[in-house]
Amino acid sequence: MARGPSRTALKVAKNWTTEGTHESLPPTERPTKAEASLAELHRKMNARILVVGNDSVELAKIQDELRRARPQFDVRYATGEDVFERMLRLGEIDAIVADFDMLDFGNAAVIDMVKDISPDIPLIFLSQGSGEELAIAALKQGATDYVLKHLRLRLPSSIDRALTVADTARKRRDAETSLRALNSMLEDRVRARTQERDLVWRITRDLMVICDADGEVLSCNPAWTTLLGWEQSVLIGRHFQSLLAPPSKEIAVQACAQLSRYHYIPDVDLELMRADLATGREFNWNFTKIEDGRVFAVGRDLTQRKAIEAQLVQSQRMESLGQLTGEAAHDFANVLMIIQGNLQTLKSFHGAAYTERQSRFLENGLKGITRGAYLTKALLAYARKGAHSPQETNVGEVVKRTANLLAPALGAEISLELDIVDGVWPVFVDGNELEVALVNLSNNARDSLSEARRGRLLISVKNCTIKDEFSGGGRLPAGDYVELTMTDNGMGMLPEVQAKAFDPFFSTKRGGHSNGIGLSQVYGFAKQCGGNAVILTTPNVGTSVRLLFPRLAKSASESSREPAV
Repeated sequence: MARGPSRTALKVAKNWTTEGTHESLPPTERPTKAEASLAELHRKMNARILVVGNDSVELAKIQDELRRARPQFDVRYATGEDVFERMLRLGEIDAIVADFDMLDFGNAAVIDMVKDISPDIPLIFLSQGSGEELAIAALKQGATDYVLKHLRLRLPSSIDRALTVADTARKRRDAETSLRALNSMLEDRVRARTQERDLVWRITRDLMVICDADGEVLSCNPAWTTLLGWEQSVLIGRHFQSLLAPPSKEIAVQACAQLSRYHYIPDVDLELMRADLATGREFNWNFTKIEDGRVFAVGRDLTQRKAIEAQLVQSQRMESLGQLTGEAAHDFANVLMIIQGNLQTLKSFHGAAYTERQSRFLENGLKGITRGAYLTKALLAYARKGAHSPQETNVGEVVKRTANLLAPALGAEISLELDIVDGVWPVFVDGNELEVALVNLSNNARDSLSEARRGRLLISVKNCTIKDEFSGGGRLPAGDYVELTMTDNGMGMLPEVQAKAFDPFFSTKRGGHSNGIGLSQVYGFAKQCGGNAVILTTPNVGTSVRLLFPRLAKSASESSREPAV
């Protein structure tokens, strides 16, 4: 007794319909090749056959013969065009057997209907006629096979063959469909990746270049024009080393020698000349050698990184100086207190007995103590350790008030201008210390302007918002600030002078005309308020000192206007 198909085959066959094959299933649910073969076998054994004609007796006879030959075939018959079309549209048919001689609605109508509704279903014609011409005519019309009625014992085998051919065609078509879908997906991915790379190539501010094995530029991105002024058409065909500043050429030669061995060389700092060949700009390069010998390189601008590193170094240096200065100022203040106490004691007990000259010496000593105390106070302010009495302050009002004192001291040759916006945010600072800072800044500007042409001193106050920790002037947290800037058109500073301008006791004035404490007091005061001080200067053009003070979160005046709860 023949055994039926396994449960696995039945389970797989359940998903194997005329609507599609296992290729349409998710990868985790797709059957193995063995399971697919069992499913195909099960499908052939349980094929659904539709016999079409207009003689129900003849059709029933064919139905019985097929059921005896293939007991597992599900054989049905249909008479009339409407019944045939309805069963065809149900889609539950694996093969069609049509009585070629007894179709009242015509062979052509059967073929057209099958082609329009289910073109994958094999169609087998039965006919009493014989001859090759009749068979060829049927096949030309669209039949899968042709069987003579007196030889219809061959019909089951013909159906088996037709089902095999149909399955093969369906698999081939599904494979072609899957291949086209895969190709389309790969093309879409390649297109998307290409667009992404093209976008990065166009918008990045890193320099990108592709050179041949000899170092000639084959392609470069638009950043070369943006950062260095080189047009792409000028760079193509030019040797990469011709774009380097002289000190970097030997470094590039060494990198090329290593590239021939390692194929990838990172972190090579090279200075590239601008298009005008007058100045250069330093970039950090990564070089990669491709299999065909070409070299792909990416260079990142070091300007911003070096500026940040310089800010960090300067900040650490100022912090160290502040700590050292604060400790020295405390010790100095203690010594001054001892000297002051002794001098005052001498004055109290023996002042009447001193001669005029001795009294003058004593007063000069006490004046020196007062001057030393002022210097100590300035040093402590620089170290952010001095007495500090902050309160809600309007920087604009302090500037207006102090300007009346500054104008006479500046002299007639220097014009003082104010640019103060309306609605200046309140800050939490010591107003008296702010006045002292303004006086020190104006004195420094006056000394610079005295050596220049007719001077102009501009004091501006405005609100500003810092979005990045390093934007604006120096290292500050992002947030709202009030910016006070004093700008002169004096002689400016050289870079080495600018680097030390905030140092205590540093001065470029000769002959003891300055104690070098003014700008250090300004820096210390700004830092003590939670802000920062930055110098922007150009030799022979002028200097701007920029002070930033954090905005007071909620001023007392704003709080007083809030309704009581």
